[in-house]
Amino acid sequence: MQERIPDSIYQNIQHFISHSPWDWRGVMGEVSRRMASSFAFLSEPCGLILDESGWEKSGKKSVGVARQYIGNAGKVSNGQIGVFGALCRGDKVGLVGSRLYLPKEWTNDPARCNAAGIPKNEQHYRTKPELSIEIIKDLAGNVTYDWVAGMPCTVIRQSYDIFCRGRTRFRAGRWRGPRGLCEQS
Repeated sequence: MQERIPDSIYQNIQHFISHSPWDWRGVMGEVSRRMASSFAFLSEPCGLILDESGWEKSGKKSVGVARQYIGNAGKVSNGQIGVFGALCRGDKVGLVGSRLYLPKEWTNDPARCNAAGIPKNEQHYRTKPELSIEIIKDLAGNVTYDWVAGMPCTVIRQSYDIFCRGRTRFRAGRWRGPRGLCEQS
């Protein structure tokens, strides 16, 4: 960020991101609205990609670090995993949501969570599909999309069905998974 903001001081930016109180959901809501607005002029169908990504990280104090499968490394390793939502249209893609995955060894240790500064309301275990549903819920009312892709089709579909009971499903009613299009039942 320092490279993109003229005359900025790295420590000030780091403090803002790490220590000052700010509403990250509000910021991501505004980012998702602006992203959807910037894509509105494109003619291709709009999609929501939900997927996880991991990165190796050493130590035990960084939030969510644990021995787990890290796809980027192709092995079980010490690291963090995030679930991400990206809006795409044609060859344009933009991040519209994210969640850090907390393994059970973190959520089962309130003292560790408190020491790391994790808010109390975030100190419970959620699966990666459950985190993807949180992203979908946050986007409701801000973003519309024609299809969903990313995680295995059945995982997204089952998770989304739980969220959608009694609600209107997205317009085209199509799911795209790693093996192609899955028609919604």
